[in-house]
Amino acid sequence: MQKKIFTGTTLFAAAIFILTVCCGPSYGRELDKFKLSAGVKGYASSGISETSLYYRPYVETGYSGELFSVMPSLSQFRDYQVTDGSGNYELINFFEAGCALSLYPWDFLGIDMEYFYSSGDMEYLSSDMKGGIVLDFRKTAFTVQYSRRNSQYSFNGADITAERNVLFFELNYYMKENRSIDLSFDRRSDIYDSLDYDYSQNTIRAGMSFVSDRSVIVLGGIFAGMDSADYAIAGADMGVSVRIKGHVKITLTGRISHYAAPLSVKSSGSGGSSGSKTNPFLQTSSVGESYTEKSASLGAAWIL
Repeated sequence: MQKKIFTGTTLFAAAIFILTVCCGPSYGRELDKFKLSAGVKGYASSGISETSLYYRPYVETGYSGELFSVMPSLSQFRDYQVTDGSGNYELINFFEAGCALSLYPWDFLGIDMEYFYSSGDMEYLSSDMKGGIVLDFRKTAFTVQYSRRNSQYSFNGADITAERNVLFFELNYYMKENRSIDLSFDRRSDIYDSLDYDYSQNTIRAGMSFVSDRSVIVLGGIFAGMDSADYAIAGADMGVSVRIKGHVKITLTGRISHYAAPLSVKSSGSGGSSGSKTNPFLQTSSVGESYTEKSASLGAAWIL
């Protein structure tokens, strides 16, 4: 049963990351300008854990120049879903503060670094680090990114420690200046100290993106892969970002992922219980069965 105590964590990094990739050095940077933006994003997902609805008001400011950009930000996550890895969930609220730094020493090279720290309900503490390199050769671009999140919180009297690692590679080919074909590989691992195994996913994605005068971004793709429980994964995603009169930005993302159970499940268990090898976010009723995850996000921001 899901118990509500103002707090949250359903991992929706994929949808957010899709738009981030499209707004990289090729299209998204405005030079020599101080920036200020404030907005709110809402997220919904179902199919793996219990249905999750949470939102995130935020404000960010900073400077974007020809050689570097720096963007500190502050967010609050409301009704974010967390799990103990065994099919139980609760909701929390927490604040997140951090900074993103990008360096552009040459036209073809971008270096990105991010750090965020979070604190909130249920003694929730989290640190997020991300680093990446983009090599942009006009017709082609290559991206490498690595991120790591360490979280700890108290769950019904038990101390939970969780770690997520993501390694990402992407190759872009620009058919025209504003259109690209994308091929990427993503490896994600989740480690809970309450479980005696590590859960991981490996996926390959092929997609396309279109940018119109920096005001409209449209992208979509299909992906396939496997997880450490021998589930076959297949799905599709889409994203749209529209900037209205230069000061208002609306973003919409959607993603559907189907997990096909292996012919013989490795072992039975409850959620991510010891020895089950299942996704630690999976609800108990779906253990050993095929399931489909559906997720979406909607955001609105005012940009100075």
